[in-house]
Amino acid sequence: MEAARKELHPDQLEFDLDSLGESASVSPAVQSQRSALLWDVMRNVYTILGLDR
Repeated sequence: MEAARKELHPDQLEFDLDSLGESASVSPAVQSQRSALLWDVMRNVYTILGLDR
């Protein structure tokens, strides 16, 4: 959690995950697929431009 707090932008809000207490059945997790999407787009553009040869 401390590493995530260091990444906050000055005006960015944070979720109060501590308020969930022990009743939360799942630990919070951050998942992202933006890099995979970017890679797919770049690969397709390279193919269209003929740079994949």
